[in-house]
Amino acid sequence: MVQAVRSALLRGGAEYRMQRALNRAVDNWIKIFMRSTDSGLQRIKQATNTGTQSDLVDSTRWGWRCMVQLQETDTWKKPATTTWAAEFLLREGESREFLASWLHSSAVHEAKKRRTKQVISCSFPCGKLLHMIGARTSPGCELCKRERKMDSGATNVPVETVAHIQVLAVKHRRRA
Repeated sequence: MVQAVRSALLRGGAEYRMQRALNRAVDNWIKIFMRSTDSGLQRIKQATNTGTQSDLVDSTRWGWRCMVQLQETDTWKKPATTTWAAEFLLREGESREFLASWLHSSAVHEAKKRRTKQVISCSFPCGKLLHMIGARTSPGCELCKRERKMDSGATNVPVETVAHIQVLAVKHRRRA
C-alpha cells in the first residue's frame, strides 16, 4: 500500500476514535446538565450565545464544548470522554505534544516507551485484560494475593487494573 493511503487510513481511524470519545462527552454532558429541562435549556442558550449556533450542528465542536464544560465541573468525577487516557490525549496544548516529545526522546528507554503506549492504548497486560482474553483464571491482583498469603481462589482480592498497579507502586515507593 502507498504511504499516502496508509496515512489517510490512520488519520481516518484516529478521527473516528476522537469523534467517538467526543460523542461520549456529549452523552455525559446530557446526563449531568439536562436533568431538569429548565437548567438544561438555559445551558444550551448560554452555549449558543457565547459561541455560534453552528456549534450545536457541528458534532465535533459541540463535543469539545461539552468535554471542556465537564472538565470544569467540580461535581463530575468520571472522565468526560470514554476514558481518562482519551481525555488526556484530547487536551489541547498539554498532552499530545509533550507525550510525542517524550516518546521521541533518545534519553528514554524503549521499555518505558512500550509500556506507555500500552497504557494509552488500553492494551497493558494487567490481570483484568489477561482474564478477559482467557490467559488468567481470575482478574484478581497477584501481588495482593501474595501479600495477603491467600490461595488463588480468593474472592475478596481487588481486580488488577492499571490504576490498581499504579497505586501499589506509589505505596511501595513510600515504604522504601
